[in-house]
Amino acid sequence: MLHIGYITPYRVILLVLIRRLCTRDYPEDLISKFVIYLTKSILNEDSVRETCSEPVLNQVLQDIRAFSENEGSIDATIISITEELETIDTPYHFDEFMACTYLDRTYDPDSRLT
Repeated sequence: MLHIGYITPYRVILLVLIRRLCTRDYPEDLISKFVIYLTKSILNEDSVRETCSEPVLNQVLQDIRAFSENEGSIDATIISITEELETIDTPYHFDEFMACTYLDRTYDPDSRLT
């Protein structure tokens, strides 16, 4: 069931994928595929609202598995993503994940371009 305006498991998955993309935590040959997948997933929000359903983790991992025929490379990436998601297992860990996602500890407001 889709919960509009709430953080859902699917949205947490997308946040993990985005954060990993920002830290270049994917094999070089897969980066463009992750960019395309994330863009399509974000732009598909209207369709998700209309159907009132979001993909579950297994569906997302299945989509990612199709990115490459090199099973070793993609399997290691999927295991890494799954392990990161498994660390978000309590409200405390979720808050910690969100704080790291939204706060750039190196951000200096005085260094902004004006």
